[in-house]
Amino acid sequence: MRTFDSVVPGAVPSHLRASLPVLNTEEIVWVAMLDGWAAQQASRNLAGSTIDKRRSVAVRFQLFAECYPWSWSASMVDEFFLELRALRGASHSTVLGYQNALRMFLQFLTDPAYGWSEQCWERFGDHPAQVFHEWNTARHSQAAMGELG
Repeated sequence: MRTFDSVVPGAVPSHLRASLPVLNTEEIVWVAMLDGWAAQQASRNLAGSTIDKRRSVAVRFQLFAECYPWSWSASMVDEFFLELRALRGASHSTVLGYQNALRMFLQFLTDPAYGWSEQCWERFGDHPAQVFHEWNTARHSQAAMGELG
């Protein structure tokens, strides 16, 4: 009988689980998170273009926030989307798509099956948290329009 590695696609890689010291730890963990999320999405048979677009949204938010997901906050969400919508003129559907991608990324990071929260806590004394909520994100325009009537 053949045995398979019990590691879930997207879980913390073994070289990070070993808690070995690395140079530029924050950046190494960040890239591993993005790669893990890509692997998790690929295991669900999502198109490479979908995975790449979602990854680019996470990278864009990280660059805006100037910190990594274990330090993201709801106020950063507000600032990012205010700038995206008001100053850059992003459409409702673009905002909704970005928010959904980032919400899914944080759901992945906070799911205990993948081990990212524990890894961040051990390395940084902090962990990712879901910062996308009903009260600070856009709704589908059909749902919003239905409430006007």
